Amino acid sequence: MHHPIRPAVKADQPALVDLWYQGWTEAHAAYVSAELTAMRTRDSFLIRLQDMLATTSTLGDKGEPLGLCAVKGDEIYQMYVGPQARGTGAASRLMADGLARIAAAGHNEARLDVIPQNARAIAFYEKAGWKQSGIETVMVDTLGAPFPLECLVMFKPL
Repeated sequence: MHHPIRPAVKADQPALVDLWYQGWTEAHAAYVSAELTAMRTRDSFLIRLQDMLATTSTLGDKGEPLGLCAVKGDEIYQMYVGPQARGTGAASRLMADGLARIAAAGHNEARLDVIPQNARAIAFYEKAGWKQSGIETVMVDTLGAPFPLECLVMFKPL
């Protein structure tokens, strides 16, 4: 399963929304407030994905993406890999693509925020050379006002 990394396209949207919604729910729903979980509807992911499609890379056949990596400035903004692609190197390849795009935009350091309870993701990032900066209250995007969420902030020099 060695699919090339490619820009996400409109045909990928339905599957990417499902993948992102399911991945977010799996990684976050048990640890965040009911208020934030209530904001994270499938429709909210669709609207947000439409807004970030131009900064999102994926892999897999068109219409059948296996993961996503969206960047925003110097940040790995969203990073999810579907269950069928876990353990295949897809996450590492998506991350490398996101870091290359951040570096190409002129940044010498990348940042990401991860929920502190997501030990699996934190271990993945640390193995890839990311360093923990500490817990901060991050204003995460919603369809309305940004929502305060305690996150572990991580950095990686480029």
